[in-house]
Amino acid sequence: MDNSTYSDINPAKWQKVILVEGTHDKKFVSKIISKFDDLQAYSIVPYNGIDNLEKVLDSLVYSQIPDFQAHTLLEKIYITIDADNNAGAAFSKILQYLLNLNTKHANQLPTPTTMNTFEKVGKIALGIYVIPNNNSNGCLESLILETVNSQYQPILNITNECAKQVITYHTENDKEYKATFSQEEKMKHRLYVDSIGVKHNHTYDKATEDGFNLNSDALQNFINFLK
Repeated sequence: MDNSTYSDINPAKWQKVILVEGTHDKKFVSKIISKFDDLQAYSIVPYNGIDNLEKVLDSLVYSQIPDFQAHTLLEKIYITIDADNNAGAAFSKILQYLLNLNTKHANQLPTPTTMNTFEKVGKIALGIYVIPNNNSNGCLESLILETVNSQYQPILNITNECAKQVITYHTENDKEYKATFSQEEKMKHRLYVDSIGVKHNHTYDKATEDGFNLNSDALQNFINFLK
C-alpha cells in the first residue's frame, strides 16, 4: 500500500480513526458525526473494500504511527464493514486481519470478541460494527433505506417492487446472474434516490437530504457505536 494515498491525513491530529468501506460510507458517516460531535476530532478513511483493510491498517497505523500505543491523541479505532451475505463471516475476517498484524508487529491492536463492542489495549480502544445492524444481511444502503422519510414510503414501495421484478427477471432468465444481496440493496437505493431526485434536477445531495431522515431511530445503534 502506497502511503502517499493517505498523505492528506495527519496522524498528529488523530483522536478517533474510522475505517469505512468506501467514499459513499465516508460521506454518510461524516454527516452522522457532525450531528453530535466535532468532525475535526475524527479521521474517516475509506479502505476501498474488505480485501484492502489489512494493508490500510498496516499503512496508516503502523507505518505512520510506529509507536502508536504511545501516541498522545489516538483514543479509538472504529472499523465498519458491510455484512453482505453473512455478518459473522465479515466480523471474523476483520478479526483475522487484526491477528495477522499483531503477529507481524510488536505493538498490538485490540481484538474485540463481539460486534459493536470495544476492546482496549493500553489506552487505545478498537471496535467493529457490521452494517446494517451486526446481525442481518446487507450493507450501508440497507441501513440508509430504513431512514426513508415517511412521506416517501409509497415511493419506496414502488421502487422496491421494481427492483424485485428486475431481480426476478434476471434470476429466471440469466444463468450467469450472480448479484449479491448487497448489490441488490444498492440497486434499491439507487432506484429510490433517483425517484426522489426527479424533483431536484437529479442532484444527489438534495435528493438524499429530502429522501432520508438522519434523525431516524433506525440509526441510533450506529450512532451509539460512533460515539
